[in-house]
Amino acid sequence: MTLAHFPPTRESRVPKGAVKIADKLSDAVAYLSTNPMTKKPTAMVFVGKQNKPLWFFQFPNEERRSIRIEQAFVDRREHLARMKARRAEPSSTALRNRKLKEVMGKAFGVDKVRVRMPRHGLRLGDARYRRDTP
Repeated sequence: MTLAHFPPTRESRVPKGAVKIADKLSDAVAYLSTNPMTKKPTAMVFVGKQNKPLWFFQFPNEERRSIRIEQAFVDRREHLARMKARRAEPSSTALRNRKLKEVMGKAFGVDKVRVRMPRHGLRLGDARYRRDTP
């Protein structure tokens, strides 16, 4: 077996000794550490159940790191709010299908509309159209 069958987990990507900070209003999690070579602060942010980080940056100082992490948490909260609002209203496809069902129901008097597209662009009223063709 190759390593492709075993993708890296979140824990394997996080540096040893990193401090975990979880946002209480969203599913974002930040891991804070220091780069051992440059001695600069680093941060890694994950969202949801992802194993790959949203971003992994090195910062010039602690203040810039805390500002960027707070911004990432705010961005995630806003994204979740947008997705919740978008899922609350029906999609354009659902609206189109409702209208089609209503029109077809009035035209043919059926409750369940299932339209089968004829082959080769032939229409049902066309003399060349035969239902027994496979």
